[in-house]
Amino acid sequence: MIPRVSQLIHETAKNVCQRNDVILEEFNTVKDHAHLLISYPPKVSLSTFVGSLKANTSRAVREQGWGGSNSSFVGTTFLVSELFRVFGGKGSPRAGKEVC
Repeated sequence: MIPRVSQLIHETAKNVCQRNDVILEEFNTVKDHAHLLISYPPKVSLSTFVGSLKANTSRAVREQGWGGSNSSFVGTTFLVSELFRVFGGKGSPRAGKEVC
């Protein structure tokens, strides 16, 4: 992912996390997607949070008007993918954290 898109998505994700009492532990991007490690309280609905995150980041990118071709975003492709892994269990150092 090109740096300007990565930076915009990172800033937008931080804002969405702050509004939802979610801690953005780690953020990085690769060619066509972003990895986020978050900590969230039980009161936060994960599906609602992810929906908000996806809506806000995609809107932020569209509003930039970088337009035209997908190569504006990542070179040749701009894919939206999701991956959820729960690291948990009693005594786990990552209990209560998710990767999306």
